[in-house]
This record gives sequence, C-alpha cells and structure tokens, in this order.
Amino acid sequence: MESDQSSSANSFDSGASSEVSVANTDQEYSPKPFTRNQKDKIGDANENKTQEQTEELQSLQKTKTSLFSPRLYENRKRVLLRFLLTNGVLCTFIMTIFVLFWGTTYNATGYYHKVRILAVIQDDIVDSSLPVVPMTSYLQSSINEVPGQWHVYNTSTFQEKYNVTTVEEINEKVQSLIYDEKFFVSLNVQPNVTRTLFDSLTNNKSTSLFNSSSCFQSTYESGRDPINIIGFIVPLITELETYFQQYYSSQYLPQFLNNITIETPLNYTKLSYASQMKFDYLDYRPFYDRILYGPAQVGPIYTMTLTVFLFMIYGSVHARMAQILKPNNAIFFRWFLNCLTCFLVSLFICTVSAIFQVDFTRAFGKAGFIIYWMTTWLYMFAVAGIHENVISIIFSYRRYFTGMWILGFTMLNIAPTIFSMALDDTFYRYGYAMPMHNAIDIYRVIFMDLSRYKLGRNYGILVAYVVINAILNPFILRFVRKVVERREAALKN
Repeated sequence: MESDQSSSANSFDSGASSEVSVANTDQEYSPKPFTRNQKDKIGDANENKTQEQTEELQSLQKTKTSLFSPRLYENRKRVLLRFLLTNGVLCTFIMTIFVLFWGTTYNATGYYHKVRILAVIQDDIVDSSLPVVPMTSYLQSSINEVPGQWHVYNTSTFQEKYNVTTVEEINEKVQSLIYDEKFFVSLNVQPNVTRTLFDSLTNNKSTSLFNSSSCFQSTYESGRDPINIIGFIVPLITELETYFQQYYSSQYLPQFLNNITIETPLNYTKLSYASQMKFDYLDYRPFYDRILYGPAQVGPIYTMTLTVFLFMIYGSVHARMAQILKPNNAIFFRWFLNCLTCFLVSLFICTVSAIFQVDFTRAFGKAGFIIYWMTTWLYMFAVAGIHENVISIIFSYRRYFTGMWILGFTMLNIAPTIFSMALDDTFYRYGYAMPMHNAIDIYRVIFMDLSRYKLGRNYGILVAYVVINAILNPFILRFVRKVVERREAALKN
C-alpha cells in the first residue's frame, strides 16, 4: 500500500512539473509586442525594399527612343525589308494590271484594219448618150483613203454572195448584216444616183429634188458599243463623206454642170439641193438613254465589287459552322448561303433600275425584268464563287494582298469589256471568257434589243464559272485547312 501511494505521489509530482515546464515554454515562445522603434525600423526596411523592386521593374519597361538608336537596328532592318517588298509588289502590280488596262486605249487608230466595214455600191447605170460619168466611180478611190477592213460589193457580187435579187432585198440584207454584228458599220449607195441627179437638174417640169441623203445611207448600232461605235468607228464613214464631199463639190459637180444642158430659167432651188452632198446615218439600235449607263455599263462593275462583301461578312459564320457541321454539310452550307444571298441582293440591284424607269420590255416584253434579275443573279453567283476561292487562298498566306486581287480582277474584266476588242491587240480576246463581258452582252440585248445570237455562249460561260467554282471549292477549303493546321502545329512546337 505504501509503495502504491508513493508511486502515485511521484507520478503526480512529475505531472505537475510537466505542466510547469509547458507553462514556462508558452511564456518563453509567446510573441512579444514590438516597440515603436522596432516598428519604425521594420517599416523603413519594407519601404526601401519596395522602392528597390519598383526601380527594377521600371528599368525593365520599354522606353521610347530615337529612330536611329543602335538598339533599333533589327527593327529598322525589318521595316526596310517590308518597305522594299511592299513597294516591289505594288510596282509590279502597276506595271502589269495598270499597263494592261491602259493598253486597251492606246493607239486605237492603229487597229482600224480590224474594223469590218460593209460598202454596197449598187449599179449606177448611165445612158451612153449622156455626157456625164457615174458619180460613184470616184467612191472606190475615196474608200481607199479611209482606214478599215472594207468589204466592197456592187449589185451583182452582193446578190451572189447573199442570195438576194431586188433592191429592197439588198437594203434589208445590209441592215440584217449590221444587226447580226457581221460588220460594225455599212455604207449602202442606192442605184442610179447619177441619173437621179441629172433628172432633177434637167427636167424643170419635175418637182423632184436631188437628196443625197436618200442615196447614201450608213447604218450602225450604237447600242452594241456605246463608247467606241460613235467615238471611233462611225468617224470612219464621216471621213469618207468628207473626202467624197470635197471631190463632189470641187470637181464632179462643176464638170457635170458644164457637160449638161439645163433648161432656162434655171431653178436655183434644185441647184442648191444638188450642191449638197450628205450621207444619211441610221442608228439601227441606238443607245437611247443615258440612264442605261447604270444597268448596262457601270452597274456590273459595282455588282462585281459588291460580291466581295459576301466573303468578308460570312467568314466568321462559315468558321463557326465548320466546327459543328460535317465537312460535306459545311461546304453545302457555304454554297447555299452564297446562292441565296446573291438571289436576294440581285433583286434589289434590279429594283434600282426599275425605280428609275428603265425600259425592260424592248427585247423580251414583260418578261424582261425577270430575265434581267436572273442574269444578274447568275453573274453575281459566278463572281462570288471566284472571289471566295481566291480570297480563301490569299487569307491563308498574305491577307493584306486581298485589295490588290479585288482591284486587279476588276480591271481584268473592265479592260476588254468597256473598250471594243476590235480596236485592241489580239491578246485582249481573253475578255470573251470574262464574266463581266458576258453579263454586259446579255444586258445590251435586254435593254437595246440587239442580236441574240451570242446569248447561248454568254449564259454558258456564266454557268461554267458557277460549276467550276463549286467543284474547286471543297479542294481549296481542304488545302486552306491543312495550311492552318500546319501553322498551328508549328506554333505549339
């Protein structure tokens, strides 16, 4: 018992001593409050440390410097290379596309030998008893003085060539050849011109007057080419008229009057009419209203530029849909969205012409507006497909060249379209394959009722553009996707 009590007492004493030691330890290691001096010292140390860190950060920040600083050597080198590259590309672009466009207007008169001109000099029969020579005998020599690819026929050769017989059939055939665009302009001389002049001067009992305009008629179609027909091709006939007027007034008429016997009193009215030599000019399909420059001349240029916005606007939409649609469905979605947009936008473009009361009925009656709308839709869709394929490739490499493509493609279309290819080098015949040229050909038929023999080719080329672009689009998109994937993989590595 005593031993148990003693052990219990010892254990109590040890427990008490441990409690005292723990208490002492807590008192020894418990934090003591800082004095004021200690707080000031710590604050000053932290402030100095913060200031040093701030100075170090400021020393790492970018600071502006002068252009010729040695630290900007690499920057100046990159800027110089970009400057040389940019100006080199721009100069190359100017010396190709700009030169191509300017070339269509250069030395137009040097290509007059390509302008087909029809001259039909119907028989000028003069009785051998009359002391005069045929008036038209000098016309052939006058034609030789005028440039152009002249096709000259008399009555018999023209009848044999085109299977006609009467004078009326000859006159109708001449107009038909101009309408069918076999020739740019024609000169049709009516038969027995000299006899008509002789009778008007020698027969005072007759009231007939010599009217040269009824004997010499030139036919053309300004609607076929509003800029070049009137400005460059019809002047060839007026030049011939000037040559013939000089000959008639200075040589032929004085000799004619000396060789014939005129009954007195002299009829000065008849003589004044006989002294005039003027050709009659018939514009068979005129460019009859300035408003037509909008839909049939300049409008297609704006329409072509407008199609670029389809790619720009729908780019983000196509990118999002490509992430959630299967490849074939994504391609069809792009195609259908462009098709539908062109369909609606072309309607509003055509409505602008309707607002300004453009006549759509000359060639196709009441269906003219629908044909105009469908043609504009097809033209827009063809051009939109070209832009989407080409700009997709450009965006994969150097998107800042997009503007050059738009301007270049537009000028490639304008050059052989606005200016006649008959007055250009043979190189510009590539224009027959350009979408704008074919669209404008169709518009001129709609608005000016020109010959329709080219419509099949025009529509066929536009449809071919739509089909070819639709076939190429999946391959181009696949190529663009691979380029982007390779670029992203290179950045990760």
